Amino acid sequence: MKGATLEISADGETLSLVLMPEEFELQNTEKSLLQFIEYSEHHALYVHEEKLSELLGLCNAARLAKQAEPVVLSVAERRDFLCVISIAEEGMSAEAEITAPFGGKLPTVADITRHLQQQGVKRGISTKQINYLVKKVKALAPGELINHTIARGLPVKHGRDSYLNPLVANALDRILRPKVTDDDIADMRDLGDIITVKQGTPILERIAPTEGRPGYDIFNTALLPTPGKLYDLKPGVGTEISAENPNVLIATLTGMPKFKNNSMWVDDVFICKGVNVSTGNIRYDGSVIVNGDVAEKMKVICSGDVTINGFVESAHIEAGGDIIITQGAMGKVDDKQTEYSTTLDADGSIHLEHGQGLRIRAKGNVTVGKQLAYSDIVTGGSITVGQIDKPNGNLFACKIICEQSVKAGTLGAVSGSQLSIDFSGGYNQIIDFQSSIDNLFTNLGKTLADHMNTINAISAKRVPSEIQPKADLAVEIYESERRLYAFLRQKLDDVKSKRAEFISDIGLEANKVLYPGVTVKLNNRSWRSEKEYSRARIHYTDYKWQFDPLT
Repeated sequence: MKGATLEISADGETLSLVLMPEEFELQNTEKSLLQFIEYSEHHALYVHEEKLSELLGLCNAARLAKQAEPVVLSVAERRDFLCVISIAEEGMSAEAEITAPFGGKLPTVADITRHLQQQGVKRGISTKQINYLVKKVKALAPGELINHTIARGLPVKHGRDSYLNPLVANALDRILRPKVTDDDIADMRDLGDIITVKQGTPILERIAPTEGRPGYDIFNTALLPTPGKLYDLKPGVGTEISAENPNVLIATLTGMPKFKNNSMWVDDVFICKGVNVSTGNIRYDGSVIVNGDVAEKMKVICSGDVTINGFVESAHIEAGGDIIITQGAMGKVDDKQTEYSTTLDADGSIHLEHGQGLRIRAKGNVTVGKQLAYSDIVTGGSITVGQIDKPNGNLFACKIICEQSVKAGTLGAVSGSQLSIDFSGGYNQIIDFQSSIDNLFTNLGKTLADHMNTINAISAKRVPSEIQPKADLAVEIYESERRLYAFLRQKLDDVKSKRAEFISDIGLEANKVLYPGVTVKLNNRSWRSEKEYSRARIHYTDYKWQFDPLT
């Protein structure tokens, strides 16, 4: 640039720009001066741009005064790296923010470590991460920023509470998973897919709590764990605590083990080879195992599980637990599709290999091995037709009310027979419960505000001794209302979470084909398949049903 030169100081720390007033061209600007420096060997230095404006002013003034002497001003300087250490609020990590130097000193591991120590960081410093940061800074442009975590504490690991580990499987769990070898069920009798235990068999183990693992923060403050809690081992019906091991429950009778809701019991078991006119109907307080078929018009009713290692035809099966039919069930349906000759009614879940013409009522899940058709199903859980991990069975011509997902290989049929799935019932129960809690919460909030004003008024005055007990009672009632208000707030949050969970759980999944005539409904929102689709998923999102192909 004509009439402009750069001069570096003897110590190399500052850069001056020298302008000759008579030679320097008037059209030059701050930008052109800045470019002059950037294209020079001193481009890495930090430029004070406001100095460039000042220098131009001095040069113009010198030109007007016809001054021949050069105008000199320090406009840039060398700057070392800048390091700022940020500590997380909980003191469990430290982050370094490095500003790359302007021609100055690059950071070293020792430099950054020293900055950490100045902030009181004593433990968890990672030399590897600091080396990584130092390497990255070298590639940055002058003044560019980089952030990186370079120290971490060890989070405390609190102790795990004791928990219950069933040593024998529920009948339904066992049938829905791959079979195990005889070595794994020693001291038990395998009846088809169902097990019974002998008296004295260990059936439940309480796993001891753990102490946890101590931790530390980056200031080397010890963090002590909270040990896990030891919960009582409570024997259920047909069980007792082992005399040899206080952490083990054993069976006190020969029967069918059942584990549910962290409780273990053994049902007395009635075993027969079949149910027909020669045996009569079965009503039993316990579990029932039928190693054969249940004939037409027969009934099996019990308080426990019903396991049928055979076929059910036009019969009534009712259980206080689960119903398991290892082969299949068949029934007849009247022309109006209101009367079904085969009914399966369980307080638990229902599993069968295949079914047609059934009236099914289950509070738990319904699982079918191969095919379910021409049936009326109401369940409080999900419906799965085929393998549990990847359902590939057939579901068609059914009317379904359920509260979780419906999964199969094929949904609907080529004939276009109607398959309807309604999720409204369970959802509306949640909505009604939420509305009730919300009303209680709102009304109590108003009452609480009124009572708070009363309590404040009482507190502001001197209360005569003869009515002090009543004033104390009023305060006690007010505190009870506050606790109830907090409880209702939590319940309201819980039911909102349950509502969101319900929405995320419902939907259809066809792993092979989705045929026309399949309808899904949630109150006044519905979706119907009008054509044949390959693998697909139907889910409820943003207040509407949405279709997604499965890849």
